[in-house]
Amino acid sequence: MGDLMVQRGQNSQSIPLTRDLVLVGGGHTHALLLLRWGADPLPGTRVTVINPTCTAPYTGMLPGYVAGHYQRHELDIDIARLAVRTGVRFIQGSVQQINPDSRRIWISGRPPIDFDVLSLNIGIHSDMPDIPGASDCAHPAKPLDDFASQWDRFIDDVGRGRDASVAVVGGGVGGVELAMAMHHRLQSTAPGPVTVRIFEQGSHLLSEIGPGSRKVLLRRIKKVGITWQCGISVASIDHHSVTTADSESCDSEFVALAAGSRPHAWVQESGLAGSDGFVPTDTYLRVIGRENIFAVGDCARFVPRPLPRAGVYAVRQAPVLYRNLRAALEGSSLRRFRPQTHFLKLVSTGSRNAVGCKYGLTIAGGAVWRLKDRIDRHFMRQFARMPAMAHAIPDAAAMGVQDIMRDAPTVCRGCGGKVGRMTLDSSLGVATPSRLDDAASITINGRNLLITTDHISAITEDPWHFARIAAAHATGDIWAMGATPHSALVTVVLPRMSESLQERTLSDIMNGVRSCLEPEQVTIIGGHTAQGSEMVIGLTVLGDASSGTLTKSGARPGDILILTKSIGTGVLLAGAMTGETRGADLMTALEMMQTTSARAAQVLARHARAMTDVTGFGLAGHLHEILQASGVAAHLNLDDIPLLPGALRLAVKGIRSSLWPANARILTIDGSASGPRSELLFDPQTSGGLLAALPADSIETFLADAQQQSIQCWQIGAIETGPPRLTVH
Repeated sequence: MGDLMVQRGQNSQSIPLTRDLVLVGGGHTHALLLLRWGADPLPGTRVTVINPTCTAPYTGMLPGYVAGHYQRHELDIDIARLAVRTGVRFIQGSVQQINPDSRRIWISGRPPIDFDVLSLNIGIHSDMPDIPGASDCAHPAKPLDDFASQWDRFIDDVGRGRDASVAVVGGGVGGVELAMAMHHRLQSTAPGPVTVRIFEQGSHLLSEIGPGSRKVLLRRIKKVGITWQCGISVASIDHHSVTTADSESCDSEFVALAAGSRPHAWVQESGLAGSDGFVPTDTYLRVIGRENIFAVGDCARFVPRPLPRAGVYAVRQAPVLYRNLRAALEGSSLRRFRPQTHFLKLVSTGSRNAVGCKYGLTIAGGAVWRLKDRIDRHFMRQFARMPAMAHAIPDAAAMGVQDIMRDAPTVCRGCGGKVGRMTLDSSLGVATPSRLDDAASITINGRNLLITTDHISAITEDPWHFARIAAAHATGDIWAMGATPHSALVTVVLPRMSESLQERTLSDIMNGVRSCLEPEQVTIIGGHTAQGSEMVIGLTVLGDASSGTLTKSGARPGDILILTKSIGTGVLLAGAMTGETRGADLMTALEMMQTTSARAAQVLARHARAMTDVTGFGLAGHLHEILQASGVAAHLNLDDIPLLPGALRLAVKGIRSSLWPANARILTIDGSASGPRSELLFDPQTSGGLLAALPADSIETFLADAQQQSIQCWQIGAIETGPPRLTVH
């Protein structure tokens, strides 16, 4: 579970935050809503979107994907990235319960989320737990993610000789469309015969459409050799067959469930659903009996008029939902949703052909498929071309303003927003950072202690996760010196907000700090709060150094360099600000940043001669501190340095953190390596890993210890004789 950084839009201004709007689910309506919200947000509103995954699949392209016409990534709406670009907090997590009275949402693995206004767009599923074996041996078409993964695995197996026999439980439009897509894909993959069967409990297939379209589709499935049975129920499913109620057993290596729309159980348990499990809504898309809760898409039942579960309504609901959520937040009048009576239904038939029907008329052929393909791709393009945030450079300003804003229009957050080392060197004089250790040593009543302080600006809009990152980051300096943190003071700067949001936010922050520090027996002994233009969290940490300390000055020629975390957080956070970072990649980085260096430090302290943590000055800058303090040189093997997913892709595109230029001026790298990968050595890290120099003869023992403790680490280079310089191969 995780969440994503945002570059604050209206939240960075002086307008206080007063209301929490929470969107549960990343369905089509919410995705379109986010686009509208990004273009015209309501000042004073903190928006959160919660979804189990960082992407939401566009189900309209599922048959085309199953048939082999689309790549998997073409179906994904990157909800996490969309949230970042539109100034919205994204939380990846599964909702377990909603209490509409206390206005609280419980999510697996983290403290609850409070809301003032809530919207549900969570879709449905097609699991059939009442059929013995279905949960273990069959594959519901919804949710799409799991189905797509299982289908890909099956196609690979068929290509290696597995029987190409498929059963589809459900003979509605969705089931028939899926069966035709499967048949088309298997015909081009299987070396042997292909068998596709449809099982429908009703009296006939395709009951939702008119007789003309039904006739055309039945003729198509009969022509390609798909068979079907109607008026029969499935009694059981195993890994190799389907057994019907009359005890007939049919071979099937892959069973797809497409027999209906089933609501999520937790919605009914929260008291929001009707007897059928779906959420009843009025003409304003508002949950019946709830002034501040809305529901759209397949999870909702529109009480004024029964609606088929079709994507066209999700698209039409988006502008009305956007207007009504704003109205609920600002206390103005709501707008009615007036659904259309007729809409064009397009059904693909496996190959690049489709059937279209509207007003009782039916058309079919390649041109219809091309129309469907054009509509689907247009829908997805909306989410791929999100504009970069505008940064207006003033025409008239003091000398140097335009140059700074042109070179670095925004200041990155976390360690990417800190002052460069050369600036610190010149301002601090003799006591330069290159000569200082990671924490200051003090003695109290004969007890050796270390003290350090670190403050970072928000790299995520979720206070709980941001607090965990800030705590892991601040304790890194103590762990890097081989000591043990034992107490901390917490400093919090909040943007302007109402007292209720202050209470919610501070509770999240302190819960986050505790969740990071308490497992390591670090006690919170006090702190301080203030209000400012943006959220900042800092910790002053005291550590026990009674067992001795590690410094940067102990490295010797021949020592092996060890790194304990991948690099690339700076470029990923910078890319998020321009909309270039994929949601999944940023999620991975944020998860890594919440991991403390405690376990790695405890193992390294038994072997290392010199150690530091990799933070704002980048890997090259912090290694250079070791080289200067120890009076040695070093070489790095570029291919051995671990990179976070997506970091190299962004570096190749020329994306850099705002601190990168200052870091790159720290030293000149010798050697044959150049280009984006080597430039990532200057990428500023937030809550980065430990960098240690270990004697070569202790490496095997250390690696055995690290493996036993399940600690990740990489050998990235070695210390050499010579004046302080860095060579990269």
